Amino acid sequence: MTTPSHPERGGSGVPEISTAEAYRRRIEELEAQLSEARDVIEAIRAGEVDAVVAGGPEGECQVYTLKNADRPYRLLIEQMREGAATLSRDGLVLYCNHALAELLGAAPERVIGHELRRFVAAADEAQGASFDRLLTEVGKGEITLVGAGGARVPVQVSFSELGLGEGQARVLCAVLTDLTEERRQAADLAEAQARIAADLARQEGEGFARLILESATDYAIFATDLEGRVTTFNVGAQKIFGWGEAEILGRSADRLWAPEDRQAGVPEAEMEAASREGRAEDERWHVRKDGSRFWATGLMMPLRGGGGHVGFLKILNDRTKQREAEAALRLRGREFSALADNIPSLCWIAYADGHIFWYNRRWYEYTGTTRDSMKGWGWQAVHDPAVLPAVSERWSRSIVTGEPFEMVFPLRGADGVFRPFLTRIVPIRDSAGQVVRWFGTNVDITQQREIEAELERRVAERSAELREAEDQLRQAQKMEAVGQLTGGIAHDFNNLLTGIVGSLELLQKRVSEGRYNDLQRYASVAMSSANRASALTHRLLAFARRQPLDPKPVDVNRLVASMEDLVRRTAGEGIMVETVLGGGLWLAHCDSNQLESALLNLCINGRDAMPAGGRLTIETGNAHLDDAYAARERDVTPGQYVALCVTDTGTGMPPEVIARAFDPFFTTKPIGQGTGLGLSMLYGFVKQSEGHVRIYSEVGQGTTIKIYLPRDRGGRVEEVIALERAGRAEAGETVLVVEDEAPIRMLVVETLEELGYGALEAADARSALRLLSKPGTRIDLLVTDVGLPGGVNGRQLAERVRELRPGLKVLFITGYAGNAAVGNGFLESGMEMVSKPFALDALAHKIRSMITGRD
Repeated sequence: MTTPSHPERGGSGVPEISTAEAYRRRIEELEAQLSEARDVIEAIRAGEVDAVVAGGPEGECQVYTLKNADRPYRLLIEQMREGAATLSRDGLVLYCNHALAELLGAAPERVIGHELRRFVAAADEAQGASFDRLLTEVGKGEITLVGAGGARVPVQVSFSELGLGEGQARVLCAVLTDLTEERRQAADLAEAQARIAADLARQEGEGFARLILESATDYAIFATDLEGRVTTFNVGAQKIFGWGEAEILGRSADRLWAPEDRQAGVPEAEMEAASREGRAEDERWHVRKDGSRFWATGLMMPLRGGGGHVGFLKILNDRTKQREAEAALRLRGREFSALADNIPSLCWIAYADGHIFWYNRRWYEYTGTTRDSMKGWGWQAVHDPAVLPAVSERWSRSIVTGEPFEMVFPLRGADGVFRPFLTRIVPIRDSAGQVVRWFGTNVDITQQREIEAELERRVAERSAELREAEDQLRQAQKMEAVGQLTGGIAHDFNNLLTGIVGSLELLQKRVSEGRYNDLQRYASVAMSSANRASALTHRLLAFARRQPLDPKPVDVNRLVASMEDLVRRTAGEGIMVETVLGGGLWLAHCDSNQLESALLNLCINGRDAMPAGGRLTIETGNAHLDDAYAARERDVTPGQYVALCVTDTGTGMPPEVIARAFDPFFTTKPIGQGTGLGLSMLYGFVKQSEGHVRIYSEVGQGTTIKIYLPRDRGGRVEEVIALERAGRAEAGETVLVVEDEAPIRMLVVETLEELGYGALEAADARSALRLLSKPGTRIDLLVTDVGLPGGVNGRQLAERVRELRPGLKVLFITGYAGNAAVGNGFLESGMEMVSKPFALDALAHKIRSMITGRD
């Protein structure tokens, strides 16, 4: 920071004051200067000032540097042999060391506060232009300074940008190396070499000199007399021009220049310049013997002999191929610029250190920026500040590692709108593999994003349409399945209803006749038929996954043993049934009723696969499914399981049948002998229980179906409790029963009253809420059906009841449990559920356990 200071006005510093008004103005002016001086002092104390530039009475500038600011660093810079300076972006010198001041032949105070260019432009405008370019590009190159006494000082200058922190003005660092001594040494070396060559020529004579000329076959070297006639024409000249030495000697050398140059007097002008300056350089077209042209750089020097100036020596270097290559390079450059300026992408090129020095036209058109504002790191101005740190970090990593860069980020357009761009940056390497440039492109992907969003919207619409179509298809399949099942299911239910109705009719008749000795037998037949009907509905609901499971600890060995007689009767006389029960078997965690149904189904399938008889084996055991097995199988969780296997020696299944065995309604049995639901329901039960099932089968060898059920941790097997052992109510305990089916409501209420409970009943939610609203009414448990009439179902009733009586326990009873499956959030704390049909003793035990809080 450079701070201006005001000089005193007037020769003596005290102006003439003739009036009170003048005194007042003078006092205000002095107070303002004092305030400004205080601000400057405060800025100096805060370290915000590097130098103070003070204007003198004659307009000169006095510069006062802060000698103690950053003293260690300044001492280091002051000891440098190279000139060093810090500059503002427009080239104003903010600080310089003594080496630079000596190089410029001025005191540091005469350099600081001035533009460094003033020490360059005095040499010539070309040097000034070179300096401006290097300053703008923050580059490196050679320029000529003007030092003390107007001496021209060749230097190498290197600019770099100093990062002073976010929000700080950008400052340049310049290091200038004096090349005078290096140039002098080079000139001394050339002069020494020339003297050695001259001495050799004198020693060896003309023959040695001619040997040198003839050896330079890559250069055209010829000599002329003062009138321009050729006197010497070396081998290189003969090869390049196509003239033989005998053909050209004694003839005018003008024929070697292009006609237009001969007409313009160029040969004579060159000889005149060589005579006057000692040398004349040029670069122009020359003509061969056959009339073709070649481009050459040339040097003409005067030849001197014992009598003074005797002629001229001309040396030409054929640069036609180089010129054509340069022209081709320039053409490619123009082609590249034309291409880069007209493609829709934003393009740019950077140096190896990441400083960008070229942008295509599209960049400036999109960003609305200027070339000067975009030099170096100016590109950061068009970035989203929220994303810029991540972009800079990735770009810096690529600069260090040389890896290509690819990233999507927003760039601000001339209209102020940020749009997403896909940016790719690739390194350009030299023959050694070093990165010398970076080429970057920014592609506007706004339209692509819009197209992607539109495609996603359309995909979502099509997906919704597809799901709707699939739902309609599934519904149609279900309706078809209903048609397929109607006959068989209706037949089964009619048989069951016949047993129930017939038994009840006989009970009614015997009671009316006063004959009571066979009542128990008829009641048992009716109960058996009802239980079979219940099992059938449970199996159907399990297939549809709408039957809630009641997972509990299950002793699978006990369950198999209890079903052994039923399995033997079902299998028939021609099939040997064998059970192999594993010792130390863990308890399984599942629904025992569903497991019984699954086991019976597997045994029936095994029986049907052995029409000529065979052996049916039921095995149990502990199993551990490890990670390797789980990786091979789908939807398997590693862990401990209880395995239940059913093996037959029947016909077996081919692979294509195994693949479809669990599909709903798939069956290999004749029409009317199977619905294809058995294994589907088994599969649904196992998956709901978080288990696994596998089929192992070979045609003609039999089939093994193995069920893996998760091991129960710490549970105990629930025992069936008879109604008389369910536990009687304590004095005053009351249960509210809400059920729209009068027969069911009557049975539940009478069972509760028989156990000593006070029972209140209601047919719908509105009636129940009226009972609950009566003050002083004791209610220990709410028992309600899920499906109630009147627009308020059992779950909604429970919510309203808990608003009136927080913490009241609720037992749901339902025959359709689509919204009451375990784990779907239907049941909250203090809520449980039983499914219809249910045994009254089981209901009584459930009510007792909920009221007491003990299982």
